[in-house]
Amino acid sequence: MSDISIPNALRSQLQPVEQRPATALLARLRPGDILQARVLAALGNGQWRLAIANTELIASTRTSLQPGARLTLMVERGLPEPLLKILPHKQAIPTVEVLARHALARQQTPADVQRQLLQLPLGQQSRIPVVQQALHVLGEGGLPAHRLTPPMIRQALQESGLFLEPRLAAGLPPLPGDRKLLLLQLLQRLAPEQRATGLPPESGAPERGRPGLDNLFNRLQHLVEASVARIQHHQTSALLQEEPNRTLWQFDLPLQLGDRQQALPVRIEREASSAEDSETPATWKVDIHFDFSDLGAVSARVTLQGNQVSCAFRSEQDGTAERFEGALPRLKDSLHRLGLEIGAVTSLTGSLGAPDAQPPAGLVDEKA
Repeated sequence: MSDISIPNALRSQLQPVEQRPATALLARLRPGDILQARVLAALGNGQWRLAIANTELIASTRTSLQPGARLTLMVERGLPEPLLKILPHKQAIPTVEVLARHALARQQTPADVQRQLLQLPLGQQSRIPVVQQALHVLGEGGLPAHRLTPPMIRQALQESGLFLEPRLAAGLPPLPGDRKLLLLQLLQRLAPEQRATGLPPESGAPERGRPGLDNLFNRLQHLVEASVARIQHHQTSALLQEEPNRTLWQFDLPLQLGDRQQALPVRIEREASSAEDSETPATWKVDIHFDFSDLGAVSARVTLQGNQVSCAFRSEQDGTAERFEGALPRLKDSLHRLGLEIGAVTSLTGSLGAPDAQPPAGLVDEKA
């Protein structure tokens, strides 16, 4: 599916009328954000005075506007040169495809976030409460891989952030450990207008060190936004499924492997039987991709239909595939003791790729 054509574009470097509030507003602009604006006056030469929230800005556009008109704008680009697009009223709410594109462009994997966290010059600033909160949320501890249990995996899925909005829509309170909720709360504390109130002396951040602190906050804010976009990417991927009988969940399962953490991308898919074939049980598929230092990259798929289970392992290294092959009899015995019928259980050399390596259908224009 190609991009939505929106011919009316509001393009320019926004010029603040009131420096402090305008600066705070501009710093918050992120691609995909939807803003409501009102045209206050025409200033000539294609320049217009706009009101966005409680902030007045001067912007320029070749589009003819009417004073008093209300606009719905979508952020295409943030600072240093903000670019906004006027959405027609009939398209005021962007489609799932548009939201998915923006989430895909902004998201970062947990491994990328962890790597950038380690590069932050913290020093004494690590004692600031909001910085400690950011390091705790972004550097989430992993589940112990050597004693992982089904209830622990179930809880990780429930708190992955995928179900925050459905719970709220159903009138249910969010789970206290919901990852998306924690990230959004952290993002609020890192917002520029929250910094303007200053920090207490005991925070370890004197006013003369403010520029360096703002830079740290900006980098943390970027990582939090990328982590939120990661969850949004998983959510919109599920909504873009074209087959009504298929349901998809994707999330990152944090594990503690010895002295290091690794977030395993997990994809769970349920394909229900058709209305004409109601007696056939639904098919469940679970894809997981991990990369161990001594085994290399390994992809696994478990398929369950009714009482029959099949397992397929693909390893990039021949030696790893052979080790899995040698362990298959023990796996079959374990599955048999659970009362399951054993289908195909294989170990091959190759790569299935990470569960979310390919963007969902509709995000890539093959004719571009």
